[in-house]
Amino acid sequence: MARHEAVDACVILVILRPSDWSNTALGRLEALPANAKPVTNWSNRDEAFLSIACGIREVAQRLAERPRAQPTATTAHPVTPSVPVPSHPTPDSEVGGARLEIPEGPVRQDSFFYIRPVDEDHCRAELVNPGALIRIKSPKGFGKSSHTAGLLAHAQTLIYRTVALNLVGTDQKFFQDPDRFMQWFCAAAGKLLGLRVRTEDYWDDIFVANDNSTDYVVRH
Repeated sequence: MARHEAVDACVILVILRPSDWSNTALGRLEALPANAKPVTNWSNRDEAFLSIACGIREVAQRLAERPRAQPTATTAHPVTPSVPVPSHPTPDSEVGGARLEIPEGPVRQDSFFYIRPVDEDHCRAELVNPGALIRIKSPKGFGKSSHTAGLLAHAQTLIYRTVALNLVGTDQKFFQDPDRFMQWFCAAAGKLLGLRVRTEDYWDDIFVANDNSTDYVVRH
């Protein structure tokens, strides 16, 4: 707070749950999300987090446009920052011996930019449940890919073999027929695991795609 009042830093208050923060020293700060409405009180929490992201971006833009203080003429010795900070950091820049990382995609869990999801422990616990399905949904830029990468890494520590399939670059023809899609899905996953494609051995036209794919995964 002292650095905030000295305009040496900027404190951004994010209200996750209802609390009596306005009657504390933090009460004079501008709070996010919009109208200082706690995130848990929003009917759509995605909109709440989007409001937070937009608010932080606006503050960052104001800080970037603010002119930097220059040494006055009465300074006896030139003021040289002990740690030079490049105006436009690159992935190879260093500040105080720490490498700066420009987040343009998934970030490591030990990254300064990584924000640990509140449900990470719950997702990790679900990994050990047979047939578990974890759906991660949020606006763009909120860390879905980083969260997913972290879960896959955790699964590997449990001696699980993992496969990551990106549906974005998949041929659209596979999405037009559920049976063909499941054949592709099983074959693609098995291939990444080093298994020979044997869909013809486990696919029977008398059964539906779910039955055939379950048989393929369980037995192959």
